[in-house]
Amino acid sequence: MFLRILQHLLPRSKAWTIVVDKILRQFFAGLAGFFEDIKTFFDDRYDDHHPQRTQQLDLWEEQFGLVRGTNLTEQQRRDRLEAIWKAVGRQDPRYIEDTLRGAGFDVYVHEWWVPGSNPPIVRDPNAYAIQTLVNKIKVRQDVHVQCGEALAQSGEPNAQCGNILGSAFADKVYPVPSDPNVYPYFYYIGGQTFPNVATVPLDRKEEFEDLVLRIGPLQLWVGLLIHYQ
Repeated sequence: MFLRILQHLLPRSKAWTIVVDKILRQFFAGLAGFFEDIKTFFDDRYDDHHPQRTQQLDLWEEQFGLVRGTNLTEQQRRDRLEAIWKAVGRQDPRYIEDTLRGAGFDVYVHEWWVPGSNPPIVRDPNAYAIQTLVNKIKVRQDVHVQCGEALAQSGEPNAQCGNILGSAFADKVYPVPSDPNVYPYFYYIGGQTFPNVATVPLDRKEEFEDLVLRIGPLQLWVGLLIHYQ
């Protein structure tokens, strides 16, 4: 296809005629292959937005918090991803708020700007006692002996403070950024009046955060003004 496009761009003269036995044809055939690679790259990126065609199945499962079952085939994994993907509905603040409240969570969604301000006054996430929710990636962390613990008492094995006892997996922690340019990429979930804190039952913490990640825009960070109890 790209070779034909290049042919149409060449001057209409015998010298620029591309025939099979010309070195000129070999040159433009090679150049056309470069454009084909570019087209293939963008086609693949477009396909990554379709659960049945994406080449990044592992990353999408990670983003949606889906645990890969050992007995699931690739097609079953794609079908599961597609079902959850279709269930996200709209992603405007009202939809997110209604969905969370409909699930039994007494929370409200707030935008990144101060309502009524013109030009918009950007909210600084560092000014509030928020928790950042980006994804649910687990990372390995070393477990150290802490000074004052029983294991740090004289005569105990590994008694030196700071010794590594082993490792464990925990949710990856994302510090609140200090760059004002990224503040508009936040939205907040908390009490009815910003920045009041809302309460979510501790035994529903995972369910709540998984639902937030599933229905919220993937390109935004969530500032949680939430107390779990």
